[in-house]
Amino acid sequence: MDNYLFLDIDGVLNSKESFKYYSKLNKGLISRKEFDEKIKIMPIDEKYGKMDVLSSDHVFIPDLNLLIDFINENNIKVVGISSWFIQYELKEISKFLGIDIIDRSEYCGGSGSQRSKGVDLFFKKIGKNKNEVNYVIFDDSPDGYTTENFLIVKKKIDYELLEKAKVILKINK
Repeated sequence: MDNYLFLDIDGVLNSKESFKYYSKLNKGLISRKEFDEKIKIMPIDEKYGKMDVLSSDHVFIPDLNLLIDFINENNIKVVGISSWFIQYELKEISKFLGIDIIDRSEYCGGSGSQRSKGVDLFFKKIGKNKNEVNYVIFDDSPDGYTTENFLIVKKKIDYELLEKAKVILKINK
């Protein structure tokens, strides 16, 4: 049975913890090298000089690495549900994250109810019923989700969250 992850990015692969690095860098508390070891900035932001907290699209490298390992170890197909998929091309995001993202939802951004509808439309598009696949949704906003397959990412991706995802995906190790 196929395993799918519907992935939001803001609030999931970046969080209050990662935003603190911007403040530390701006205050001279850490070097750019230390910053770059933890924060990966979407190249378009670097191109246009967007280095402030509110405009930079970035990910927290330790969380990204955990997610990449989880995806690769469990043969999970990733579908984007983030507003990033409105702003950037799917290939750009895949390359930036180092994750093979196979598609994006019809409803990127918005509320959980819209994103849930996007999940339904994705499975319809690929000709599968939800009972033919295992899937999990990672999002930082619980608003509107009505499925048990949703996991709220409260602060960051961690081992506890990934263990819960394994249960939803019926991955036994």
